[in-house]
Amino acid sequence: MAVPVKLEGLSQHLESIPKEIWNHLFAFIPKIEEATSFGEWIKVGDFAHCTVSGLVDEFVTFTYEIGIIVNFDWPNWKEGARLIRDPKADYVNLPPIMLVKLLTTLFRADRFIEGILITAFEDGKILQILRGLKLHYGVKDE
Repeated sequence: MAVPVKLEGLSQHLESIPKEIWNHLFAFIPKIEEATSFGEWIKVGDFAHCTVSGLVDEFVTFTYEIGIIVNFDWPNWKEGARLIRDPKADYVNLPPIMLVKLLTTLFRADRFIEGILITAFEDGKILQILRGLKLHYGVKDE
């Protein structure tokens, strides 16, 4: 995986991502919409662990490769925690920096609380983040 971009250079980094790369990211939207499962819980003895689907794994790998997972103090980002907990939060119209921070927070939190990422796919948070990024970096209709 690529080294995450720092928050201070994120805006310039996002602007520098080529249109083809953004389009590859946005190609995940219909795949996510059509998916019937994003992972599962597997019981091993007395314990269960979460395994993500191939689609989720591919998505996570690609986002790291293009540098939209950023280094910042996500555990102490109160606004992000509030947005993630709010089932009615509308991410689509948020600024791109906030969308990337939300994506990063979901990815990183999943390392500590297994299943958060699958839930974010199931409840539409990931789709909203992608749709919001597409508003800013997608091909504009002429």
